[in-house]
Amino acid sequence: MIKISLTNLAAKVLSTDTNVEYLAIKKALSFQVPGYFWYAKYRSGKWNGMYSFYSRYTNSFPPGLLDIMPPRLKERIIVIDARRCPLKNVPTKASELSGIELRDYQKELIEEALKRGRCVIQSPTNSGKSEVGASIIKALGVKTLWLTHIQNLALQTKERLEERTQQKVGLIMADVWSPQQITVGMLQTVHARLKGKSLKMFELLQGVECLFLDEVHHLGSAATWMYVARRCNAYFRVGMSATPVMKDAISNLQLIGQTGGVIGSVTNVDLIERGISAKPLIKMITNRTIGVDLERKPWQTSYRLGIEVNSNRNNLIGKTVKESVRKSKPTLVLVNTIRHQNAIRYVLEEKRVPKVAYLSGNTPVDSRMRAIKDMNRGRVKVIVATTIFEEGLDMPTIRVLILAGGGKSQIKLLQRLGRGMRRKETGENVVHIYDFADQGNRYLANHAKKRLEVYKQEEFGAQDVEI
Repeated sequence: MIKISLTNLAAKVLSTDTNVEYLAIKKALSFQVPGYFWYAKYRSGKWNGMYSFYSRYTNSFPPGLLDIMPPRLKERIIVIDARRCPLKNVPTKASELSGIELRDYQKELIEEALKRGRCVIQSPTNSGKSEVGASIIKALGVKTLWLTHIQNLALQTKERLEERTQQKVGLIMADVWSPQQITVGMLQTVHARLKGKSLKMFELLQGVECLFLDEVHHLGSAATWMYVARRCNAYFRVGMSATPVMKDAISNLQLIGQTGGVIGSVTNVDLIERGISAKPLIKMITNRTIGVDLERKPWQTSYRLGIEVNSNRNNLIGKTVKESVRKSKPTLVLVNTIRHQNAIRYVLEEKRVPKVAYLSGNTPVDSRMRAIKDMNRGRVKVIVATTIFEEGLDMPTIRVLILAGGGKSQIKLLQRLGRGMRRKETGENVVHIYDFADQGNRYLANHAKKRLEVYKQEEFGAQDVEI
């Protein structure tokens, strides 16, 4: 048999009956690194291309990885739970919230999360993850820290949790330090304070009993997320994302190691059929004009010339935006870079498109939030935003979403789609989404093909159009 001691931060192998069992644990926790063949150490024979989550120095591994042990190995494991649960009796039912009635799938997620104590909740944008989290927090009634990495989202989450739980929610952000029983914190601020040896921050993390990691798909590949997660002594841990495990195996397991296994019970198609999400009507605009020969150019040059400063492509964007404004459809244009945003600004100004807001990471948070409210009130017709608007923000008035930035990331694409799929309170519950079938460069064409595959996978469908 294999004896493992489980704490909030680690699973430690205490003993095994045989060396075979010890080797089986190590093998179950070893995975091939993506692109291992290109590493000099592998080619020189100094490394086997594997990454092990098992530390031979401490005989331990991330506790969440107990969930992914092979069944036959699990049968041989005896877990000695050395954790101290902050509750004598953990609740099993969802807590009702102020202002809404929880949906059936939300209750299922809440009750499964309460049962597990640690998990990743995978649920699409617009499925009500904040309400799921609020119900868990209210049910547990323990000291809770909710971490996110976008200021807009932190402020929005604070408001939502206060509204749903009817409790005062604290905030940790930049120069703001007002922790409460429930606190929303900026991941970057918490990380910086920890690195700065802040005793107050260390004590807060040691006292947290429930940790929420919003948009947790970043944890597996971002050192800041991992640094904070490993220093929080919370008994209960919940990760939340529409796209949690869509990276390479190592990144996915880094995430699961800190939060536990993935649970989920609803899809985008389910939400659309229920009328909870807007139906996306996707059009792939054919763009054949690159302007220069890019076939032999590196990716960075191809992206700059084929997308950012491609006058034909940006004129197609301008034309689409102007037509949407003419039809009184609030429009969101998403780009990846300031350079591309400036190029589109030039086109829209030339076409005299009115009431446009340009937002980026350099835009003050209050200005970003004001632009969103102004769009909801009709004072702003168009927002052209960089990646700060990819995740989390509620923008239900959006009728047209233009994905101007290209790229092949499934995670980013699904997050971006979510910005337009919020349920429409008036009129037809649909959102018009424009993407680009870029041609004339192998990188750009392949990335457009990848995005089309995602649309098909999600059963959205996409129509090719010429503008």
